[in-house]
Amino acid sequence: MREDVERQDAELVDTEEGPSAGIIHARGWDGADGYQQLQNALDDLDTDPGTVVVGPDGPDSYTGEDGEDYDRVWLLTNSLEIPSNTTVVIHGDCVLADGVGQNLIRNKNYDDDAVRDQNIHIVGVGRPYLDQRPGHQNRTANDAKHVGIRLYQVDTCSVKNLELRTTSYAVRPEAVTDLTVGNLWFDQDGSVGNQDGLHIVGPTFDFSVDGLHGVTHDDICAIECGAFSVPLDGASGDVHDGSIRNLTGNPKGGAPGASLKFIGGNAGTIGGVSASHIIVKGRRGVEFEDYVGGGSDPAQDTESGIVVSNITTSRAGSFDSLVHFVGGVSNVEVQGISGDINTVNGVVTVGEDVDNVTVSEVDLVIRSGGKMLNVLNGATASDLTLADARARNQASGRFINTASDTTLEDVEILSPKADGFDRFLAVSGSATGRVVDATVKNISDTIYDEVGSLKFVGDNPPFDSAAPAVKGSEVIATAAWDPDGDGNAERVQYDGSSWQEVVDLPNW
Repeated sequence: MREDVERQDAELVDTEEGPSAGIIHARGWDGADGYQQLQNALDDLDTDPGTVVVGPDGPDSYTGEDGEDYDRVWLLTNSLEIPSNTTVVIHGDCVLADGVGQNLIRNKNYDDDAVRDQNIHIVGVGRPYLDQRPGHQNRTANDAKHVGIRLYQVDTCSVKNLELRTTSYAVRPEAVTDLTVGNLWFDQDGSVGNQDGLHIVGPTFDFSVDGLHGVTHDDICAIECGAFSVPLDGASGDVHDGSIRNLTGNPKGGAPGASLKFIGGNAGTIGGVSASHIIVKGRRGVEFEDYVGGGSDPAQDTESGIVVSNITTSRAGSFDSLVHFVGGVSNVEVQGISGDINTVNGVVTVGEDVDNVTVSEVDLVIRSGGKMLNVLNGATASDLTLADARARNQASGRFINTASDTTLEDVEILSPKADGFDRFLAVSGSATGRVVDATVKNISDTIYDEVGSLKFVGDNPPFDSAAPAVKGSEVIATAAWDPDGDGNAERVQYDGSSWQEVVDLPNW
């Protein structure tokens, strides 16, 4: 099977500590094309520890999308299947042949639920290009075989330093443990749907993601505990204990792809996950979505114990939302949102029920009449905190806006700063909670449009008409309201039955 010239590097060596492998250079193996040479090298390793090198000078050529001929590539006429205890070091570009319609790379026992592979690592040197050539694969339906790199039931695995264009998700780890993903670049072309970058599916535990870049035509990074549109190898499940950082990719395409999306579902929960340093270039920044195939609602809040920090946008492109809550979510914290955003929707949008969610430290320029917080029809937000949110709006808009059939329960609006909006509060639905130390200026219409039953504490803008009668609420009443009828403004407090003057403000 092996050519003599490569035998020295390829040969397995027994040591006192057990079998170990030398470095196998795949170019030295028999095979009609690059795929056969690579797979023969991988098969010879079996499960003995070893490294297969995919050299920079592949044996094949092909005609590219531009009609030019390219040589020195590795042409894959089937999916490479990697056994346990194997590291694949890729120097050269790998291209899927026309009509193959299979994964670029997958673990050997991906189709055997009774077997778990282990210690599989795929590492690029010099950022090699892995091209599934989506326009040449006759994709007719969403199918796991169209995923670029497909890892199923693997313990301890990594994917690093690659550039990918694929017919579906670029990399999909499912039911894995001890996963490391880093420095991946995506070059998705939009010719087919579901061209996510990294899409992690449960049950998966202990993962680290650092550095996802380039262009996708859906989400840059998705974390899923349900069963979404591309069929799974297993039944999905919990995704717990992971970190994600340095997402800079651009999720283009007609659908509002997100830089980071959490997808809940009845199969499990997502929790113990932290994410940071996200540069938003697409229509949505971070999205929390509960989804079950067929559209049924999950039986529980499936996304909990998630912390996201340092979300930044530095362009005035057309956005949907920077933080979008689509489904039932609880115990989530988002901290640190900054930049320049062009939206008519909300910086933070609540589309369905949320519970115990905190958004803090926001500093933005908003264009096109967008809102800081926008609660959509039918949504209920319980124990929602918006703290230290500052925004300057260059085209009016409402700082906090809720639809008429929404419910805010025990919300906390702490130290907001609103500049240039047409309204500060436009709470059309029911609302309870507190507004503390609000600063507003350059309001073009009215500060308080509708305020529900919110309690006002500390230093807030004055009221020209009666504030909500909530026990303990303390506000400044202008002479236009004048609760005690003395013709002066005054600071007043509601004692449970009436407004009582705290101090008269004759010179207000």
